[in-house]
Amino acid sequence: MSWPQDTGFRTVGTKSKLTYLTLNPVVAVKLPLDFSIGGGLMVNYANMDLEGLFVRTKIKIILSLTSFALTATVGAWVTIWVCAGSRLTNFNRRDLPQFGDGLFEWPHEIRTSPSTPLTRRSAQMDFEFPLTVVCGLSYRPTPKWNLEFDAITRIGAA
Repeated sequence: MSWPQDTGFRTVGTKSKLTYLTLNPVVAVKLPLDFSIGGGLMVNYANMDLEGLFVRTKIKIILSLTSFALTATVGAWVTIWVCAGSRLTNFNRRDLPQFGDGLFEWPHEIRTSPSTPLTRRSAQMDFEFPLTVVCGLSYRPTPKWNLEFDAITRIGAA
């Protein structure tokens, strides 16, 4: 995302970039009565770059933050009919504290020294992903087609 320097919300951000990756290997076990249960670990990685500008002071802020989090997922599947089934999946709540650097670029008018336009400070920002529960129905009219209907709820979302 990129916005011009003269927007009304330039103090919130003029540029931002978010990279969010999840690795989720799972293992499932088929139980009697066409019932399966599975689970696995989730490795979450996030990187965020933000840029903003304070209007009155003309101080430019550049943040680069990174985080890792380890969570889990569990799920269940029951076959209702030969080509139809139902599932319930739970994704744990994830807190992604992001750590990194904040770079402050000072304008000429308020620099303490003409040779130091930049100041680097450590930065932290917390992101919370709520508990997510997915319930779905799947229908496979042919081996090549699968129609699925899901309902998703997030518990604890702001």
